[in-house]
Amino acid sequence: MPERLQVTNWERLVEELERFDAPERTVETDRVRLSFDRAHLSVTRDGQFDAGMPLHEVSGETADSVTIDHTAGTVTLTGDSFEYTFRRPE
Repeated sequence: MPERLQVTNWERLVEELERFDAPERTVETDRVRLSFDRAHLSVTRDGQFDAGMPLHEVSGETADSVTIDHTAGTVTLTGDSFEYTFRRPE
């Protein structure tokens, strides 16, 4: 079942992102980066994020919450006026 976490619950958010099955993970005090062959997702402790795949990149938004669905392979970041879903590449 997908779990929606507030960015302020940083330690729990980091635990769930580490479980997301990325081939490469970088965890720092205030940032987590998941790297795949040609895609990445990076989230900071204050909710800023950037993501990129071959056909698009997104950055400059700040999320309040993150919903992680390990079964569907998605991370959805939600803020005041946006929702962005990162899909784990197959």
